[in-house]
Amino acid sequence: MIDRVRDPKQTGGRDRAWYRYYAGYSPAFVSDALDVLGLPEGYALLDPWMGAGTTLEVGAGRGLRVTGTDLNPAMIVISKGRMVGRNSSSSLEPLARELLIDLKPASRRTFDPLSQWFTNGTAGRLRSLCNRIDEVLVTPGLSAMQRVDSMSSIAAFYYVAMFMLVKDCTRTFQSKNPTWTKRRELGAGQISLTAKEISRLFLNIVESLVRLIEARSLESAPEHSVDSLRADTRTLPLEDNSHDAVITSPPYCTRLDYIVGHLLELSCLNISAESIRSLRDAMIGTPTMGMKIESQTLGENVDRFLHAVASHPSYASVGYYEPNFRRYFEGMSHSLAEIDRVVKPGASVVLVVQDSRYKDIHLDLAAALTDIGTSLGWRLSGRKDFRAVRSIAHLNPKTSEANRAIKPTESVLLYETADSGHR
Repeated sequence: MIDRVRDPKQTGGRDRAWYRYYAGYSPAFVSDALDVLGLPEGYALLDPWMGAGTTLEVGAGRGLRVTGTDLNPAMIVISKGRMVGRNSSSSLEPLARELLIDLKPASRRTFDPLSQWFTNGTAGRLRSLCNRIDEVLVTPGLSAMQRVDSMSSIAAFYYVAMFMLVKDCTRTFQSKNPTWTKRRELGAGQISLTAKEISRLFLNIVESLVRLIEARSLESAPEHSVDSLRADTRTLPLEDNSHDAVITSPPYCTRLDYIVGHLLELSCLNISAESIRSLRDAMIGTPTMGMKIESQTLGENVDRFLHAVASHPSYASVGYYEPNFRRYFEGMSHSLAEIDRVVKPGASVVLVVQDSRYKDIHLDLAAALTDIGTSLGWRLSGRKDFRAVRSIAHLNPKTSEANRAIKPTESVLLYETADSGHR
């Protein structure tokens, strides 16, 4: 049945238009996966690495109860903003104009994080607009993280417009690596925008997002049926046996730093430098060394890969890369165990993963995660492979010509969890 699904990354313009996200997949893919699963209306669907919220939008449009989690506050806001329905579209532009009234620089005693890219005056004007969104649409007096957690879909919609505004204005700071954003010291930014220019750019983006909303099938975000939660997949804040199925794409084993890739968005949200560092350390697959190693056995494919990395003669293979990869697989092991806990016996789990290489060592991530799933009693009932168009290795100028010529394989995996008698 998994043969019915289309390539997760093969999308048309509208599929990717809500927000540019390197690790995302298309609504068409989620729709195909839901056709395979055949979930009736009212069933509970989970995406524990929800990213920009594609699974949530498509699932809600089919009448499912959908839950998404992500550790990255920027993705929580982006996914919430995506859930604004067509029935709210007519009020979005008029409210945007009200938010822009009397846009003056916000007074601050310390440098604004946006001043890494913008002049202090421009950063102050951008912060003033963020403050207006908070004053009108978010509960006052909350910390930055509390604002993210409590934000409505309407407030998140305007923050998405802010994200797009600052990203459009800082293209010269964005590298070929989609998860790396260049920056300057606080207070050293050089991009200058007047209040009038900010207003014009903000309204243009709001208008384009409204057109997208009006073109979608989601009439409204159903009350009490969509949850976007800031959470670590290793400790999900969900009840046992509470979800009927999972569609998700876990982080690939490619050492991508998604937090640094979203510095602009996190700066709009006024997330502190200390919180950003903590998030980088906590993310599964991060290139930082923040997580403790447990040195557990992780399955034949994982153990073979880790041994090959540790034995490689390349510099830092044993001291840095092997422990870093081990942290990734230990994080995935805990995460899959948590998914197993929160889904019902016999639930379906769809994962989208991509293979990778360390030097000349190949990692079949699909096989590695299947080993972990098998240890939980999961059964692989289908796998469909696609030739990926690009990978992070192709963007790295230090990648060898031999590895650059290899096209990675993206796999859609369909598992059935153990029934109640075998858990």
